[in-house]
Amino acid sequence: MALNQTTSLKKIGDEVDIPVSVAPPLFWAVAAFITEGDTVLKEARSETEPLAFLTKFQQLGVPFEVQGNDLHVWYESPSRQGELVMENSFSLCLVPFFLKFPFPITVTNISEGLMSSLEAFIKEARMVGANIAMADKTTLKIEPSRIKAGRYAWQGDNEVNQALLLLSLLARGKSIFLGVSKKYDWLEFFVNI
Repeated sequence: MALNQTTSLKKIGDEVDIPVSVAPPLFWAVAAFITEGDTVLKEARSETEPLAFLTKFQQLGVPFEVQGNDLHVWYESPSRQGELVMENSFSLCLVPFFLKFPFPITVTNISEGLMSSLEAFIKEARMVGANIAMADKTTLKIEPSRIKAGRYAWQGDNEVNQALLLLSLLARGKSIFLGVSKKYDWLEFFVNI
């Protein structure tokens, strides 16, 4: 039996205790920024999660503060101008994050291992207005976009599903995920914040 899940924009705010098994801190940090929240992610840093994604946040001028093992992320309107070029070493969850910025972003040297997930994400994202495409086999071009609410096909790849959920948060209005065939702890946790 397939279930449908509806999402709409709501701020991720205050403190969120993240069970590490639910979703990576990157997912929650991106959700906080996309929804223009002000969030402290409790116990986000650990031996297995050094928060390496924060170098991308620095490049983009995203405000954050690490307080012990907690990560404080908040939204400020981006002040950077002009195109930003960065090398790979990113998670798929960063792609919807990049769509929040009012300037073009180019990601180079994308690893072959990420390509099938990235292609699945791009296909769904373009249907809801994302101006995103592969410029060549290893380069992703992302232009400022107005994302509209839409219907997303639930994928067999959890990383793609998390990226699509983050993408749906950029839209005004409700988005629907079709074919959610089982319970996912991270999705349940997200819907209940």
